[in-house]
Amino acid sequence: MEQALFPLLDSVLTDLLEGKEREGEALKTMILQRCSQMREVVSTVREHLPEILQA
Repeated sequence: MEQALFPLLDSVLTDLLEGKEREGEALKTMILQRCSQMREVVSTVREHLPEILQA
């Protein structure tokens, strides 16, 4: 019975690791997109900072 379980366990763990790797890549992409959006917002705020400070 153990001999039948080890290959199955190995397969399950491999699938789990592959899924986590895909998840990590998706999170990386999302975080990089958010960082880019934040840079754009900061740039816009910097452009308008003199007006903001005078208000």
